[in-house]
Amino acid sequence: MSRKRSLKAMGSALLVAVVALSGAVYAQMGGGMMQGDQGGPGMQQMSGMMHDMGDQMMKMSDMMSKGDMNADMQKRMSERMREMAGMMGNMSGMMGKGMMMDSGMQKQMGDMRMRMDGMMKQPMDAGKTK
Repeated sequence: MSRKRSLKAMGSALLVAVVALSGAVYAQMGGGMMQGDQGGPGMQQMSGMMHDMGDQMMKMSDMMSKGDMNADMQKRMSERMREMAGMMGNMSGMMGKGMMMDSGMQKQMGDMRMRMDGMMKQPMDAGKTK
């Protein structure tokens, strides 16, 4: 299997993992905000993070579907997916502890928000080949 094909397969697998983790977090949130419960600040922070992660995953999926990513872009995308999957795993663990966030959980959420904001500011298609 060529390097390009294996990176594409790895990226696809990570995207599937991230989507699966987002479903687990969504389920633990009780199906989201559909019941009219706005939740506490922790719920609102997680909801915002999930929204931004979803936006990033859609952009990544669009880029992958075009099939014109070079190896460096595929590597950066893979790293972003892995980082988002880790953040979703952390959020899932927080949900298991309930939505009353102590200072340690607030710091974790703040750190994840900063990482997500940094990802959103960095263009992924720098160095794109045509």
